[in-house]
Amino acid sequence: MRNRHHWLTAILLSFILLFGPGYPSLRAASADPDLSIDFTIRDKNGDPVSGFTHGYRVLIQGTTDSGSDLSGDYTLAVSGAADTTVSFSSGSAKIEVPAGTVATIRDLPFNSQVKLRVVQRIRSNGNVDAVYEDVTTSDLDSNDSLILDSDKSVHFNVDHDSLFKTITIYPKVFEDSWPEDTLFRYKMNFWNEEGLDLSLLSYTIEGDPTVYTPAMVNGQLTIEAMIPVNKKLTIRGLPVCISFGGNNYTTAEQYNIYWNNEYQAVAGGFIAVTDVAARHESLSSGVIQDKTQGTWTINLFRRSASAAIAKFYAAPAGADPDELYDFKVTLFDTALNRPHTGKVWVTIGSVDLYNSIMHGGFIPSNIPVTEKLVDTDANGSFYLSLKANEVAVLGRLYQDRSYPQDYLTIGTNERVYNNQQSSMLYLPQEGLLPVYTKVTVEELTKDYEAVPGVGKPGGYVQEATSTYATTDVFHYLNARLFDSSLRLSKTVEGENGEFDFTIRLKDVSDTIPDTYSYSGDKQGTLNFAAISSETGTKTAKDGRTSDIEYSIFEATISLKGGESITIDGLPAGCEYEVIEKDPEGYNVESTGSKGTLESGKTSEVSFTNRRITPTPTDTPVSTPATAATTTSAPPVSSDTTPVPTSTSTPTPSPTPVPGKVVKTGETSGKAGTYIPVLFLISAVSVGGLFVRKKNEE
Repeated sequence: MRNRHHWLTAILLSFILLFGPGYPSLRAASADPDLSIDFTIRDKNGDPVSGFTHGYRVLIQGTTDSGSDLSGDYTLAVSGAADTTVSFSSGSAKIEVPAGTVATIRDLPFNSQVKLRVVQRIRSNGNVDAVYEDVTTSDLDSNDSLILDSDKSVHFNVDHDSLFKTITIYPKVFEDSWPEDTLFRYKMNFWNEEGLDLSLLSYTIEGDPTVYTPAMVNGQLTIEAMIPVNKKLTIRGLPVCISFGGNNYTTAEQYNIYWNNEYQAVAGGFIAVTDVAARHESLSSGVIQDKTQGTWTINLFRRSASAAIAKFYAAPAGADPDELYDFKVTLFDTALNRPHTGKVWVTIGSVDLYNSIMHGGFIPSNIPVTEKLVDTDANGSFYLSLKANEVAVLGRLYQDRSYPQDYLTIGTNERVYNNQQSSMLYLPQEGLLPVYTKVTVEELTKDYEAVPGVGKPGGYVQEATSTYATTDVFHYLNARLFDSSLRLSKTVEGENGEFDFTIRLKDVSDTIPDTYSYSGDKQGTLNFAAISSETGTKTAKDGRTSDIEYSIFEATISLKGGESITIDGLPAGCEYEVIEKDPEGYNVESTGSKGTLESGKTSEVSFTNRRITPTPTDTPVSTPATAATTTSAPPVSSDTTPVPTSTSTPTPSPTPVPGKVVKTGETSGKAGTYIPVLFLISAVSVGGLFVRKKNEE
């Protein structure tokens, strides 16, 4: 009996231990545990924030206490929704935890080790993004793991501040492309389909103390601001994953994007657009994310433009194909409001180059061209010369669509890559022209009329301002002008007569008309005949030289003193010369006998003839000799009478004997010998007669 009492006591104690206070812990040690997961948004003070509309996708990887992969189907209970099943395959599964809910996986194997990682964010519309905010928990160890030795809960805390991003837009001018007062228009649209918290959204502009709060219109929020270049626009309070977008505007500039000093070459970056009237900037469509936050430096380059000058002729051409025609080009930068100075790349080619520019916008490699860098003066001007059917391209057009790989250093190590003609950068040192350059072209040769072409203006002066990366073509279609005149007048002093003139024309063309009418004191036509040709070298204002084949034409006409004629309809630019044929007995003076005919003007040529009168120095003059006086001697006496001794008497100077007048440069011949002899004989004769007379006395 006593033994029975001890046995009953043992049974009673066993029931107390089994079903008493320790019953639940014993059950837990032997049952399969549950795993609960939830997310809470907390502010700076750690207090929960309501109204968060995003959920998360969590990756769970597990192994059993025996080391095998966790596998199998388990019940997934989400508050407010019917239970579903989650399957582990190869030890891992993903579950979705909607915002404001708790997700529980029931009856996982006891003592299993699981690792949890938040992998995606789920919007309320079901779209999935990466996780851009800070998510933390204290319920996992350093390996993001825990042991399921009982029911466990993992509470993830989402940092409130990390849900809102700050971006800075920094439009920065490169290489003096824009003045400091240029305004850069920034525009960005947002769509708040999920009702995100936009109460913190605001923006500021550097240098402006105002804090701007954008307004929501029809569910769309737009930020649009005019930012001075080299200033920053800062947008704060942008919720992550908010959708944004903008329009892609037609651009006139090249841009380049850096994010926190890191070059962004990925698609879907910023698209910068700048023009004189307004500055546009927008982001391509997407969502705000981690990579959006930071400073976006938009390096603004102006794109390069080009201009072309084409020289053509209208019929009748009347020109030498090698003739050079001068143009003055003046460049003015309307964006910087100053002359565009420096070097300009000039490419000269044939009419094939013109056709290529007009239809292809590039230079095929099989077209021969001449290229050179030209310096402008302080006014942005320079000269160039063209032949007929030639084209000069200012700036540069790439050949054969094989665009060069342009590299440009920005900052320290960053480099910009460009490989498209449509986005060619304006680099001053390369001799390129920036957009918004006003190009003024003046044709200096006025011997040809600048007539309009098909869809092209005429005139000697043309100008255009490039507003985007394209080629402005200055089309010079010229017709030969035959509106020059030549007036020839004749004046005679002394005996009048008729005098012959040769009128000579020297022209670059051998096809000018050969008949021209004249009027005045005489009327009629002159027929010019081609007599010869000659080659000359012409040097244009830009230093370019060319050998020109000139044709020589002649016509003749006679005029009397007091007569004049005017020849009309002569070709402008033609050289002339008037020659009077050997006017014997006249001295000739002329004015304007050589020159170049000018369009719309009359060239004056005058000849004055003066009759030559003979002078004494021109005709020999004879002087008669003075005869000696002779007295007859008386008869000689037979008486012998002593003859007195004669007294010497000076001999008178003899009268010169007439001789030939010798002009300067002439030779006297025999007269130089005869004259002294005759003089001596005359002196002796006169002396003898004088002595005889005295003796007779």
